[in-house]
Amino acid sequence: MNILFLSFELESYPLSKLSNKYLIEGYSTHIFNTDEWTFINNKNFYNIYNNKCNSFSNLEEEFVKLNKYHDSIKVDYANLVNFEKEYNISLNKLILTGHILYTSSHFRETYHISSVEIKLKWIELVIKKCLKILDEFKPDVIITLDNNYFVKNLMFYIARKRNIPFLNTMNGRVSNKFIVADN
Repeated sequence: MNILFLSFELESYPLSKLSNKYLIEGYSTHIFNTDEWTFINNKNFYNIYNNKCNSFSNLEEEFVKLNKYHDSIKVDYANLVNFEKEYNISLNKLILTGHILYTSSHFRETYHISSVEIKLKWIELVIKKCLKILDEFKPDVIITLDNNYFVKNLMFYIARKRNIPFLNTMNGRVSNKFIVADN
């Protein structure tokens, strides 16, 4: 069985421990780190994955590509529209869950708000990355904590269309209680 874990920043700690548990039991695991903080500010962070999964990936390559475009950004609008139709997704609604995409409620870009074209190109690159991971790793199940960011929500819709079980835990309102939800 192939298990894909979606982590975001500090969620990597518990998910790497869970990945290690499944790895020891003979499952194949892959951790997809879905944030940009770890490769911008703390590349040593990835050491926590050592010997805890078969493989891991992040969005660093896509971020580097995005930074090379400067003024020559060419967004493949047709591809984005086709993706929305194929996966029954509204990318505009998903943008609201992205801290670097929806700057009205996420104040991480205090000094510079990126253009719409840069944001759409980022979405295009992230979609390609997600599809590549799913096509190459072929997960039987996806597991995450708190489905609360753009990449995780994007993966949820893709997984739903591809009939891949998507398990998510959320904090409950009762102390030390959690909710587990699938698809």
